[in-house]
Amino acid sequence: MIGIAVIGLGNALEPHAKSLLDLKDRVRVVWAAARSEARTREAAARFGFPVTSDIARAIADPAVAAVLVLAPPNVHLPLAEAAFAAGKHVLCEKPFAMDLAEARGMLAAAERAGVVHVLGVEFRFATAHELLRRTIAAGAIGTPRQALFAWLVPFLSHPAAQTPDWWEDAARGGGFLGAWGSHLIDQVRVTLGHGCRGSGHHAGSRPSSA
Repeated sequence: MIGIAVIGLGNALEPHAKSLLDLKDRVRVVWAAARSEARTREAAARFGFPVTSDIARAIADPAVAAVLVLAPPNVHLPLAEAAFAAGKHVLCEKPFAMDLAEARGMLAAAERAGVVHVLGVEFRFATAHELLRRTIAAGAIGTPRQALFAWLVPFLSHPAAQTPDWWEDAARGGGFLGAWGSHLIDQVRVTLGHGCRGSGHHAGSRPSSA
């Protein structure tokens, strides 16, 4: 069993929680942590996770082997660095960091720690996206020379649509480009290769950090 600490219990929690529950014979959520007691209570009630508002305790717990960083982007760096310093593997949600310097710092810290470090971009594994990647990688349509990617996000047009509060706060890493555009950027790189020049070096061979 792999012990997991989930840090951040906002909107990003639900898809991860479902996956963790599906894998309950292989992984165990040791802690689900957030500073908000309301969110810890909700996570306990909805998913049955042990909860705490002491994030440092959750990361340092010897029973924890890997940390899921699901908090807003402005705290990804300190949370990931704390996990790396404790020798924990890390999955960090997108958008990865507040800027390129932070992203490079996180990558360097992970490599120094010698741990597994993964960027969470769930739509990369959507059936249609993965089928398209495999089709192009197999050469079924030849070498792509031009591609148009268009995303329709109809739920945002509804007046009652609810989005995470940090989406509208630039100081916390908000903005549409980070919240949704990062998925599209990742899809382009995964589908066409990191160089996006038809080189044949398609993503899937290593995680993207875009």
